[in-house]
Amino acid sequence: VGGGELVSIAVKTGLVDVPLRQNLFTGKVTFAPGTSHYAAVRYARDRNSQPSGSPRTAISSWAHSTNTYDSLNVNHNWVVGPSSLNELVFQYSKFVNDIPPAKGGPTLILANQVILGANPAASQRTEQEKWQFRNDFSWTTAGFGGLAHELKAGVNWVHEPVLRVHTGQGLDGLFFFGTNDLNGP
Repeated sequence: VGGGELVSIAVKTGLVDVPLRQNLFTGKVTFAPGTSHYAAVRYARDRNSQPSGSPRTAISSWAHSTNTYDSLNVNHNWVVGPSSLNELVFQYSKFVNDIPPAKGGPTLILANQVILGANPAASQRTEQEKWQFRNDFSWTTAGFGGLAHELKAGVNWVHEPVLRVHTGQGLDGLFFFGTNDLNGP
């Protein structure tokens, strides 16, 4: 179980604290149901959040980014004989990154690339869900001249029912200025 840390970035006018909050959890159970079997179950979770901006973006224009990640992994290894091994893996994971807009309105980009108004990176959302099943069988066999050969065969199935990217960037307008004066041409 984790806590958070404070990270700072430098901007032209000084130092701005950018709080990164992260909570991590990992739990794992391993067991041997027999002399030729080994199994493990692992669950991991990561939750973090932080302001989203850059040194050239006004702090009032920053958005707030949040990430969530969950993962479950089940593994079973079976020593089939003196020279064979079967490995079975099941895995599920889900990831979401969300950057909602901090405020509405247009994005203003001045000649010196300073950004004012709405954050140009918001809104964004990335979602991914993944299922995996893998089974590998490997064995060692003696070959020509007494040399051993290691062989491996298996199947790997990956299914991603959710893989989406949403973006609403520039919905209220994106304006570039040829001068650093908002009232200029």
